[in-house]
Amino acid sequence: MNVYSVNDVAQYVDQHINEFNNKMIGLLPCLSLKDLIRQSNVYYLRTTNSYSAYEVVKKTVDDYLSSKEEFIFNDILKQLAISIATQDSSGTKSTFEGVDLEITKNGIEYLVSIENTPTIIDNQKIEKLIELWKRAEHIINQEKPGTIVRAVYGVAYGNDDLPNNGDYLQLCGQKFWEFISDNPDLFLEIIEPIGHVAAINNEDYFSEYTRLLNRFMDEFFHDFCPDGMIDWPKLVRLNSGSN
Repeated sequence: MNVYSVNDVAQYVDQHINEFNNKMIGLLPCLSLKDLIRQSNVYYLRTTNSYSAYEVVKKTVDDYLSSKEEFIFNDILKQLAISIATQDSSGTKSTFEGVDLEITKNGIEYLVSIENTPTIIDNQKIEKLIELWKRAEHIINQEKPGTIVRAVYGVAYGNDDLPNNGDYLQLCGQKFWEFISDNPDLFLEIIEPIGHVAAINNEDYFSEYTRLLNRFMDEFFHDFCPDGMIDWPKLVRLNSGSN
C-alpha cells in the first residue's frame, strides 16, 4: 500500500470544502422555527437563564446546526478515509451492504465499516453489522474459497480499540488511520488540512444564517412574546403538549 501523505489530504479537503459549505447553506432556508422548538429540550433551555428572545432563538438554531454540521462533516471524513484507502490496488470501495471498504493485507481480506462513534451504544446496530459482515464473508468465500476474512469497525477518532474482539476488530483514531494508509503519523498530519473546512465561515453562509435568524426573530416575537416577554408555557405546550 502506498503511504498517503498530508499533501494528499490537503488536496482532498480543498476539493470538498465547497461540498460541505453548499450542504450547510442549502439547509438554512428549509428550517422551520416551530419544528426546531419541537425538537429542542425547552426545559434545559429555560435553565440557561435566557430572558432575551434573541438568545433563545439563536441557541435553538445553533444547537440544531451544530448537530447537522457534525453529521455532514462525518460523512466527508468517511469519504476521505475511503479516498485514502483506495489509492492503490489493496483497497476498494465496497458494494456490500453495511461495508464501506475492502482492504487486502497480508493475505487477509478486511471488511471495513466506518462509523461515527468509538463507543457502541446500540446493540442492535452492532448485531446488524455482524450479520452483514458474515453475509459478505459467505459471498467472498463462495467466489474465492479459503479466503480469510476479518471485519473492522473503524472510527476516525478516539482510542477505544478492541483489536482482539471475536467478531470484529475495532480500530479508532491513530490505529484506524494507520490501518488504511500505512502511515502511523497520518492521524496527526490531517488535523491542519481538515481545519480548512472552517471556510464554512464565509460570506454566503453568514448571509443566509443572518437572514434565518432575522426571520425567526420576527416569528418568535409574534408567536411567543405577546407582551415583550417570552411566554415559556406556550413554548412548552408546543414542545411537549399532547397532540
